[in-house]
Amino acid sequence: MTETEKVGPVDHITRAVLPWRTEADLTECGKPTADIAGRLVTREEASARIKRIGQQRAAYTLCMTCATTSDRHTRTDPLDAVAVIYRVTEGLRYASAPLPFVPYEGSERLAARRLRVEREWAERQRFNAEVEAIVALIAAHREDFDDYLSGREQTVSLADRRRARKYGGA
Repeated sequence: MTETEKVGPVDHITRAVLPWRTEADLTECGKPTADIAGRLVTREEASARIKRIGQQRAAYTLCMTCATTSDRHTRTDPLDAVAVIYRVTEGLRYASAPLPFVPYEGSERLAARRLRVEREWAERQRFNAEVEAIVALIAAHREDFDDYLSGREQTVSLADRRRARKYGGA
């Protein structure tokens, strides 16, 4: 079956991954990737699909929330670690520990909200643990960290050189 003949569940676009993680945990629309395995595409794959079959046809095969959210977060490519980290921290900004839950009749919506709160809280705890691990690794290998940063300072950025030349700099 070709992409233009595809009928059924749509594919979701994965979010940009934190620099120290190996794979995406969420889609652009906020769904856990574990829940929709097999229907995931990267931003690059989605873009290639749109170029190949056109935007209107691709709209039948891609989650529209993922597509529009992906368009809004164009700076969160793997090269811009600050934008990726900002997006994660902004999403976890108000995450708090879930309150005790007492189920009662008609509480399905509350149960769904509670599940979201629990996921956000677990993700915040995971992110905090990862930052603590990064701090511990830097403390344990301070000399290597400082050497790496001094090496970065001494290298010439070709992109900065091109930008300076383009706008009349040196």
